Amino acid sequence: MLSYPGSTERTAADQREPRRFDLIDVSPAGEIERRSVELDTREFVYVDVEMSEGDGVDRVLDAIGETEGETNLAEAVLIVTLAGGGERVSSGPIEERGLGRDALTVRVNDRREFDEETGEYGEVAFADPDRAVEQRRRTVGLSANGREVEELVRETDAVPDSNVTETVEARVREWLDDRPAATFERTEPDSTEEGSMDAQDGRDGKSASGEATEGATTGEASSDVGPASEPALDAEGDENTGGAEGELSDGSAVAEATASPTAAVESPVENEDDDAEERNRGEGGEKKAESDRTTQSTLWD
Repeated sequence: MLSYPGSTERTAADQREPRRFDLIDVSPAGEIERRSVELDTREFVYVDVEMSEGDGVDRVLDAIGETEGETNLAEAVLIVTLAGGGERVSSGPIEERGLGRDALTVRVNDRREFDEETGEYGEVAFADPDRAVEQRRRTVGLSANGREVEELVRETDAVPDSNVTETVEARVREWLDDRPAATFERTEPDSTEEGSMDAQDGRDGKSASGEATEGATTGEASSDVGPASEPALDAEGDENTGGAEGELSDGSAVAEATASPTAAVESPVENEDDDAEERNRGEGGEKKAESDRTTQSTLWD
């Protein structure tokens, strides 16, 4: 009787035991005899490397070199297993070393654990796929019908994946019957539209900043115009007070400076409160009007 306790060939890297089959003989007396026969299978070479702090790919290559002195790697399957600590190791140089020694294939199993925050490539950011597809679609130069097919294929919620081919074929047959041939012609791709979405974002940001700047400028202009309105009120008061004699207000101002000592006394003083300043301004206006009438009367006489 022939029995196979397992596979006749290794099917996984952790199957290190030799492959074999069993021959079972049963005598007429009922005695059972079992013989195990080892099979001649592909050579598997296992290199187990215990990594220490600071060890890298050089430590692994040295371990493979030590194994080469004991076992021929030609036509063998090389299995390298890493354990312990050390640095992250790329499998590329290890595979190149084994294949350079005529190994059939090389497998690298890293059993160590690493903190994901200190990964080899750092943080990875992905662009918005829908935005990328939209930018690319604008530069391909699809026809009107082609754009509809592209949207139909990409919008998986509208049509299940299993029905996309049949749906597209049915739509194209309808278009051939109902639509003019011009709708199937490709349009010229516009490379300037590739960055239009980014440009639009830039314009939006610039517009917002421009509105803020305009508002600040308007506010400054308003604050500059405010004080200039006071002389206009004084001039209006002179006209209301002087009546017909307003034409001589320029001359009366000179006379007031020399003949009206009271006006000089009643001028506003620094650091006085606003109420006192308003009262002084009112008294100065009355005395100014009286002085104008006196001076004008003298001139007429």
